[in-house]
Amino acid sequence: MKTPTILVALLVITAVWLTPNQVDAATAIQLNDTTVLFTLNFGFTAAGDDYQLPIMASSTVGYFDRVDVLGYALTGADVMVTNAVLLSNQPVVGERYTIDADEQASFTLLIIATLSGPLTSDLTASFTKIPYWVGERRTTVHENQLNELETAILQAS
Repeated sequence: MKTPTILVALLVITAVWLTPNQVDAATAIQLNDTTVLFTLNFGFTAAGDDYQLPIMASSTVGYFDRVDVLGYALTGADVMVTNAVLLSNQPVVGERYTIDADEQASFTLLIIATLSGPLTSDLTASFTKIPYWVGERRTTVHENQLNELETAILQAS
C-alpha cells in the first residue's frame, strides 16, 4: 500500500520539479484517501544585496515565531503528519538557498500531508512565515504580503 503512494508522490514531485515555476501559484493533489500533496510557488528578488532563504519548513511555525525555517499551515481537516521542504534551482549554502544581489529566483514549497481518515472537508495550505536574510541581517516577509500569496485548496468530494 505504501509503495504505490510513494511512487505516485515521486511522479508528481518530478512533474512539479520539471515544469517551469509560476510565481504565486498553488496546487493541491489528493494521492489517495489519506495522503495529500500541496505546492505553493512564489518568487523572490534580491534587491541590492545577497539574500538567503531556508530550505526547511514546519507546520508549527507562526508569524511571530523567531525561527530559521519557513512556516505553513494546513487548515480544515484532521491532519496527522506533514512533511515539507522548499525547492529551488538556487545554490545551497549550509541550510539556505542563496540569491545573488539583483537576481530573481523561484521557489516551491512542497508539502505532503497524511490525514487521519478520508477527506471530508476542504483542506487549505498557506504560508505562515517566510524568513530570509539580507547579507547577514535576518528579516521576514510582512504578514500582509504573506496573506496576498496564493493558497492551495483541496476540496472534499
